[in-house]
Amino acid sequence: MSALERRLARLEDVLQPKPRLSICILSEPPSDALAGKWAEYRLQVDEAEARGDFLILLVPMTPTKSPRTEKGVTSAVRNWTPLR
Repeated sequence: MSALERRLARLEDVLQPKPRLSICILSEPPSDALAGKWAEYRLQVDEAEARGDFLILLVPMTPTKSPRTEKGVTSAVRNWTPLR
């Protein structure tokens, strides 16, 4: 491979459009939901993972009296590192 071909290959690599990150947001069923709802939810999670989607899972929480509860919204902040 000549120097010109190597440079051209590097340019092509840089100029190729990068794949877009796909995001999937799913809401977990309530804990008292029927088994069918949980199976459907699990299937959706498995399909999203198989596609390589970035998953955002919404978990129903009961409001509590805490500084993080405001206007009926409870935030559950965790330290996490996104997978790349």
